[in-house]
Amino acid sequence: MECALLMWCKSLLRHVLNYVSVLEAKNGPCPLGIYNLCFVPAAMVSCKGEGTRKAESYIVEDRIEGTWQKYILNSRAVPLMAADEQGYERAQFMCFLQHLQFDKTKGLAYISDWQGTLFLILSE
Repeated sequence: MECALLMWCKSLLRHVLNYVSVLEAKNGPCPLGIYNLCFVPAAMVSCKGEGTRKAESYIVEDRIEGTWQKYILNSRAVPLMAADEQGYERAQFMCFLQHLQFDKTKGLAYISDWQGTLFLILSE
């Protein structure tokens, strides 16, 4: 299930980032900074059981280096940090993406709980 959700989230993120690119080409640069966000690459790995051991499955993700930062909570599409803190503009962009996703899916889906490092952003 989590791997399927990751696939859908990647697709939704790619869709809105492409839409932002189209808007910029038509109307000029966005007043917010545009960030090339991504999700951690992941795969599902299954181990065959032998004897009394059951088969097991795991989700394997790339190791994330750097200081972890939570940008937005599930409950509110507002930045968690103050306007003068590092990462605030990035968090504003993520809030914008949430609103755009909600609008483009007619309220059916959006990515929430943005978190990651300065170099890698993901959402659970």
